[in-house]
Amino acid sequence: MKHGLILRTITPTAVLTALLTTESAFGHAFGQRFDLPIPLNYYLVGAGGAVFFSFVLVVIFARVPLRNSSNVPQINIAKWRPVQWVARPVCIQFIRMLALFLFLVTLVAGFIGPQDAAKNILPTVVWIIWWTGMAYFCALMGDLWHLINPWSSSFSLIENLYRRIRGTDCGPSLDLNYPSWLGYWPACIVFVVFVWGELVWPSNAIPLNLAIAIAGYSVFTWTGMAIFGRETWLTKAEAFTLFFGLLARFSVFEAHKPYHQNLSGKSIPVRSEWNLRLPGAGLIQEGRVSRSLMAFIILMLSTVTFDGFMGTPLWAEFLRILPDWRPLQPILFRLEMWGVYRDIVLTTAGLILFPLLFGGLYMSVAWAMRFVSSSRAESDRLRLMRTSDIASYFVITLLPIAIAYHLAHYFSYLLIVGQFIIPLASDPFGLQWNLFGTIDYKVNIAIVDARFAWNTSLVAIVAGHIIAVYVAHILALRLFDSRKQALISQIPMLVLMVLYTVLSLWILAQPLIE
Repeated sequence: MKHGLILRTITPTAVLTALLTTESAFGHAFGQRFDLPIPLNYYLVGAGGAVFFSFVLVVIFARVPLRNSSNVPQINIAKWRPVQWVARPVCIQFIRMLALFLFLVTLVAGFIGPQDAAKNILPTVVWIIWWTGMAYFCALMGDLWHLINPWSSSFSLIENLYRRIRGTDCGPSLDLNYPSWLGYWPACIVFVVFVWGELVWPSNAIPLNLAIAIAGYSVFTWTGMAIFGRETWLTKAEAFTLFFGLLARFSVFEAHKPYHQNLSGKSIPVRSEWNLRLPGAGLIQEGRVSRSLMAFIILMLSTVTFDGFMGTPLWAEFLRILPDWRPLQPILFRLEMWGVYRDIVLTTAGLILFPLLFGGLYMSVAWAMRFVSSSRAESDRLRLMRTSDIASYFVITLLPIAIAYHLAHYFSYLLIVGQFIIPLASDPFGLQWNLFGTIDYKVNIAIVDARFAWNTSLVAIVAGHIIAVYVAHILALRLFDSRKQALISQIPMLVLMVLYTVLSLWILAQPLIE
């Protein structure tokens, strides 16, 4: 998001001036220069080397392919009594209704509350607690969003009310067949529009604007559910259900409801499972994903990288010199006459080009993987495999990298600026309430310093890439005919991951050391 703007808006006093001097991840929380203990190049080389040597270790020790996530060691904690108590339908329904109530409170606050974001709870909830905090929780703990999604909960209430009034098992949805060609493309479009609002939209911290946008998206989502059915729309077209669900594949908890077939062939749910598993175990899956889902995963990684790149001196230099490029001047001049300023145009162009460039780079790596492995293929299945097949098969390995960058990029921002929710929770409408006695809470900017944030980011980036290397190797062992062929196929992917490790750390470090 355009965090510099957000922070300048939600900070009520100059006490957080240090937070406001940059839009980058570290600029979310630190305005001072930080001198690294050793030169940055040493960190970059060391991080890239760590990823490379992790590949060597994986090759040596990971010899047997895991067929799917069920082969990974896991513990079903749903058998534990405290978990059974929490998982009771009445508790689950209470959590959903509480989340729906809080959603409505924050939405109403955007419409009727003060339009100063420092005194209105909506911007803080949207950009910090929900977008940043929910991503952390889903990636590390499990898919909480699937449980509390307010659009799903509200539509479910309407379905139940409709069935009760009509005395029928049929809901209000038309349940039309979702076109297979549509795939996940609606979610991709929604995600791009959302990220544009996050990074480019100048008014993304004004409560009324946010409330109108949320209300509009709510109508769009409910309409989709009414046409195609609630579960179908959530699974295919609801961008945030897809986003948080993909992050949750990395998490240590997995909620699972297995089915078995009775004598008539009908699938019947059995007792739910809540599995405790290794981080990233959910990424070990069979088969390749669709092209639209591959595009969504690439968008996840490339857009958060572009967010970080916007905080670098290199991007600032682009914004300085591009308006002077003669072919662009007439276009920028005409758009400025229409009220569209050059920074908006150039940032929008960057937001579009970044995923295209990264997608092209990833497809090039997939082509290289196919090229180096097809000559040694022993089966027609592999010899006939296309570049797009390789790309869609291994794209899931980008998720640990996207998660790691998200954690590193927003770490200090969440810990420091996220504290604004404490006083705002006591007075969500700006009416001088003090519901929880926290209205006078002062944000503690010393809760995390630049050194700790940098070290945390370093560990997150390297660990994310190492896990990605491991997952890619397991998938390669499963796909290719021989262990040697799997090893050779991973060389282009290894090069990509090492380079992306270096690039990620360089981007994160720039606002801190410049």
